Amino acid sequence: MRRDHFKGYKMETKRIAIRENLKSGKIDLKPHLLSSLAKATFSFTYFIAKSIIPRMEYSTIKAMMPGSIGKYLHVACLPLIMKRKSASELTEMFQDIVNGFPKDDQIEIMEAYQRVSNALENSDLLPTKNLELEIWDMMFNIIMANELGAAIDFKDLDPKLTLMASMYSSVIDRTYLCATTEAKLNYSLFVEWHGEDLAKIMIYTKAIPLNIDEKFTSLIKYYKRMHFNYFKRRDIPKEARIVVIAARMNGLNKIHTLTEDERLKQIAFTHSTFRSAFNFLQGEIRFIFDFYFESIKSSFKKDYRFVEENKPSVDKQSIIYSKKEALEAIVIYSKELVNRSVEELEVILLAELHNRFLDEDKAAIIDAYESAKQAHADTKEVRITSDLPYIHHVLVTSLIGLKMGALMNYSYVETKELLIAALYHDTIENTKIFGTSDPSVQLNEIAKKHGEKVAIIVLQVTKLPIYINKEHDSLRADYKKRNLDSFSFREVLKSARVLKVSDRIANLHDLNGAKRSFIERQLIYSDAYFKQILKYLSTEFGSFFYSLLVDLKDYYGWDENTQHITQNYEKKADSAQI
Repeated sequence: MRRDHFKGYKMETKRIAIRENLKSGKIDLKPHLLSSLAKATFSFTYFIAKSIIPRMEYSTIKAMMPGSIGKYLHVACLPLIMKRKSASELTEMFQDIVNGFPKDDQIEIMEAYQRVSNALENSDLLPTKNLELEIWDMMFNIIMANELGAAIDFKDLDPKLTLMASMYSSVIDRTYLCATTEAKLNYSLFVEWHGEDLAKIMIYTKAIPLNIDEKFTSLIKYYKRMHFNYFKRRDIPKEARIVVIAARMNGLNKIHTLTEDERLKQIAFTHSTFRSAFNFLQGEIRFIFDFYFESIKSSFKKDYRFVEENKPSVDKQSIIYSKKEALEAIVIYSKELVNRSVEELEVILLAELHNRFLDEDKAAIIDAYESAKQAHADTKEVRITSDLPYIHHVLVTSLIGLKMGALMNYSYVETKELLIAALYHDTIENTKIFGTSDPSVQLNEIAKKHGEKVAIIVLQVTKLPIYINKEHDSLRADYKKRNLDSFSFREVLKSARVLKVSDRIANLHDLNGAKRSFIERQLIYSDAYFKQILKYLSTEFGSFFYSLLVDLKDYYGWDENTQHITQNYEKKADSAQI
C-alpha cells in the first residue's frame, strides 16, 4: 500500500471511530465546545467588559445577561466588578449571600467569619501587613467560590461547605487560627467546629504551608506540582476544586502588579499544572475561567497564548532483566540488619561508605547521620516493636535502600542522595532537627547542606505534620491516603520510591513481638497502598516486594477472607525469625 493511501486510510479509520464514540455518548464535547466558545468570544466582549462593566452593579449585569451563556458570562465578569470595590463593600456582598442561607446555617457561617476575623486581626504573618487588603482577598475568594457554585446550580456541591472552606483556606497559612505549639496545623479543630466533611475539603484546598527559600526553585516547583497533582483523582471533593479555582482567579486579578518573569511563571502554571483542578467538574466552570483568563492575557501587549511550562524531563526507565541472586541477597541482607545492634549497623554503614564513596561524599553522609542521630535521640523515641532507639530503624532503612539502588543497578538512582535522604526520612515528621519543628526551616536547611534533590526526596516520602485527633479515624485515613496518592504520579523521583519501599521492608521485618492488631494494620496497609508506590519501577522490584509480603502472610497464617491473622499468633511471634 502506498504511503499516501495508508495515511488516508488511517485518517478515515479515526473519523469513523470518533463518529461511533459520539453516537454512543462515550465522548462528551460540551466542555471542549464551551472552552472554545470562551476563547472565540473574549476578544469581542473584553472591550465592553473592561470599559463598561466595572462601572455597573452586579445585579444589573445579571439582569442584562439572561439565559445560560449569559449566566456564565456575568460570573466571568465578576472579578472586574469586585476589583473596584472596597473591602467593606465586598463584606456587604458577602452578608447578602449569607442572608440567603437557612437561619441555622447563617449562625454557623457568621461564627466562622468571626473566628477568622479575630485570627486576622491578631496575626503577625500577613504578607501585605495590611488588614484591609487581607479582608478584601478573603471576601473575593468567598464571593467568587459561591458564584462559581451557583453558576452550575451547586450540582453535587454543598454551598455552605464551599463558602466556609473558601473562608478558612484564605487565612489558614497567614494566621495562627489552627496552629499548635509545634508548628503543625490542627485539622481536628475543623471537625469540632463543622464536622468531618469540611475537614476533608480543607485537606485539599490548601497546600500545607511551607516557607521554602526562593533560591530553591526546583523544590518550590515540585511542591506546587505535588499539591495540584492530587486533583487528577476522581475522589477529591468538588467543593475543594471550586475553592482553588476561585483563589486562582484572585491571583490572576493581581498579575498586573508582577514583574515580567513572575507574570510568565503564573501564566505558565495556569496553562499546565493548574488545569487538573477542572477535572470532573462541569464544562461551564471551565468556560467561566477560560473567559476570564483569556481576558487577562489579552490586556498585555505581549502574546501569552502559547506560553507553556518547562516540564521536567522524565527519566527513561532502563530495561532491567530479572536478577534472582540480587533479590535473594536483599531479602537475606534485610533480615540480618533488623537483628543487629545500633553499633553493628554503624560499622556496616562506615564499611559501605569506605567501599562506595569519595572522601567529600563520606563527610556529607556522616554529617547527615550525626544530625539525624542527635535529633532522634533528643526525642527519646523507641521503636513500637522493641526497646531499640529509633535510629536503629533509620540505619536499617538506609542500608536496605543503598543495597537496593546498587544491586538492582538503577542508573536513575543516585546512591549518595538516596542514602542522605534515607537518613533524614523521619526527621521532619518526628523530630526537632536543626533546633526547630517547623518543616519549612528543616527542608531549607537540608537543601542548603545537601542540595535541592535531597530535599525533594525527603519531601516526597514525608507526611507533612498536621495534627488530627486519634478519634477522628476517617479524617486520619483521608490524610494518609492523600500522602500515598502522590506516588501515583510520574513526577515522584525513582529514588523516593526506592526509599519508601525500603522503609516499608524495614518495618515489615521488624514485627517481632508486636501486638496482633499492629501486625494486621501493617499487612493491610502494605497490600492496599503500595501498588502505586511501586508504579514506574521495574516489575522485578514489584515481584520482590509482594513475594516478601506473601511470605509474611503465610508465616502469620493470614486469612484473606476475614483480613485477620490466626489465633495461635502469640506463640509464633515469640520465636519469629522473619
